[in-house]
This record gives sequence, structure tokens and C-alpha cells, in this order.
Amino acid sequence: MAVSSTGNNEARASAGDVAAQISVGLSLLDAGKTEEGREWLRRAAGAGSTEAKLALAERLLSQEPYDIPAGYQWAQEAAAEGNGKAEHLLAMASAEGLGARQDWQAALDHLTRSAELGYPQARAELAALAGDWAPADAADWSASTRNWKVVRRGIDVAAWLRPPPAQGVSGTPRIAVIERFAAPEVCRWLIEHARPGLVRAQTIDPKTGRPHYEDAARTNSCCAFDVAHMDMVLVMLRARIARLTQLPILGFEDSQVLHYAPGEEFKPHFDFLDTREPGHAAAIASGGQRVLTFLVYLNEGYDGGETAFPQLGWRYKGRTGDALLFYNATSDGAPDRRTLHAGTATTHGEKYLFSQWVRFRVG
Repeated sequence: MAVSSTGNNEARASAGDVAAQISVGLSLLDAGKTEEGREWLRRAAGAGSTEAKLALAERLLSQEPYDIPAGYQWAQEAAAEGNGKAEHLLAMASAEGLGARQDWQAALDHLTRSAELGYPQARAELAALAGDWAPADAADWSASTRNWKVVRRGIDVAAWLRPPPAQGVSGTPRIAVIERFAAPEVCRWLIEHARPGLVRAQTIDPKTGRPHYEDAARTNSCCAFDVAHMDMVLVMLRARIARLTQLPILGFEDSQVLHYAPGEEFKPHFDFLDTREPGHAAAIASGGQRVLTFLVYLNEGYDGGETAFPQLGWRYKGRTGDALLFYNATSDGAPDRRTLHAGTATTHGEKYLFSQWVRFRVG
């Protein structure tokens, strides 16, 4: 029955049924058939489907192989047709410099337009950025009668991007801590937005570059946010990291929120990409070395769970909003094996941690 249904769907798609084209395209993408799936979405988008234009934009901007200019253009077309989610995607792209130069005012313009079109996520983000984290009408954003342009004027971008000072811990390797890097409200926001998407965390096979989901060395869960699933609160946090580290935002990998239940851990490991391994070497050639790890501790109330550096005899456990950064490579880009580190097991309570890896081409 399923085979017959699939065949009928493909037949309708071939006959020009736009809804079937979108359905077939998304099914193929889910099955890992990227180019075939995108081609069906292109056909539906070319026929004028706003839904297909948005779906194509999301995937071209957030999934390999990337096509940033085309993704941005499809998002513009969907937004021009009054799609609030497309305006939200353009806000993320404008804030990160994807498809156009980085422009905070343009990003907030798109976010405001998205809110005016009724997109609930944009409304929640605008309110939060303006300091209203628990508005009375949060349960039903679609019914809100707020003036979103007025809300937008309450956002202080400069304050959002201004990081507290880093305190050096080690010069070789370079390690620093930053107290109160993220406000408690931001930490709660990240936890709540990550919780529904948590899955078993993966490791990367150094030989093939492919993910492993059942590695005994790593037992925690995580939620990753690509461009299509980011929000402006997260984007502001990423920009603050870029401001502090002076590393370009285009080298930022997808941000992750990590979750450790009691007993879960990530045993000693390196974050750098090992140039001796073919899978890692290919990743370096594509996007540069993973030079920096930036962690933000999102909660307290758990025992254990320190970030430990066994070769240095040092471990760290931040309070809510505190951050830890360390450089995984030396100044000439060589992997620094002194950065061996572990996420030690929690013994009581749950731990949430924000993790940001940054890539950079050296030389």
C-alpha cells in the first residue's frame, strides 16, 4: 500500500501537481537524496509555490552542499509574497552575513516584518530582545495586538553585542573564563528551545568524516541549530562570541545545546580536526581548522559535570551564564594536544551547556 501511495505521489508530481512535487521533494531530502529532492522543490518553486520557495531556501542555506546566494534569493521571493517565516529566515541571514553583507538594522527590519505578518517566533524574539522575557500574551502570540515597530525600538543592539572581559587561565594552551557572559534569561531561553530537539550526541569518524551516534565515549544528548532553526536571541549570542574572540561569524559551526543526565559524560577527547586523518583533512580543506571551543554554562543545581583538562590538572564548572573558551590550535594552526578535555559525568541533577565551535583558515 505504501509503495502504491508513493508511486501515485510521484506520478502526480510528474504530471505537474505542485503539492505532490513538494511532498516528493521533501521525502527525497529526508532519504538523503539531496539533489533529486532539491530539483523537485525547484520545479514547485518555479511554478510559483511560496511553500516550495521557503523549503528550498531553508535547505540551501543550512544543509550541505550549500548554495547561499540561491537560498537567499528564494527566501527573498517567499518573503515578497508575504510569508512571515521567510522574513524570519532573512533576519537570520542578514544578521550572520549570509547572502548579503552583515547588517543588524536590516535583520531587525526583517524580524519586525515577520512579526507584523503574524509569525509567532519572531514576535517572541522581538519581545525578548527588548527585555520582555515573560509577556502576558506569550501563550497566544497570534492574538497579540502589539505595535512591533515600537517593540523593535526598545532593542539595544550595542548592549547585546558587548561582551564582559575575559580572564586568562592559561597562556599555553590559551584558556580563559568569562563571568556572566550570558544573562540568566538567555540561558533559560536556550534550554527551553533546545529541550524538544534533544537527540543522542554524535562523534565524527576521523577516517570518513561521517557521524557516529552510538559511541561509548559520548553518552550525552544535544540539539544543534542550523540557520533554518536559529532565532535572534541565539544569533545575538553568537555575535557576542565573535566580538569577544575577534573571529569571523562565517567560521561558526552550527551552535549546540548539550544535555547531561546523571551518569552521562563525554570522555577525554580533542575538538580540533586531526590533519593526519582523511575525514578531518577533508573538513579542514572545506572549512578550515576548528581553532576555538566556546562553552556557556546554562544552569546550576547539579553535582559533578566539570569540564576537565587532564594534561593540565585543571577543571572548571561555571555558574549560570559563565563561559569558558579555549583554543584547540596554536597560532600557526597546528593541533594543540594539551587541549585534551572531558565533560565529566554528572552524579545528581541535569546539566545544560551551550557549545560553539569556530573554524578558521590559518595561512
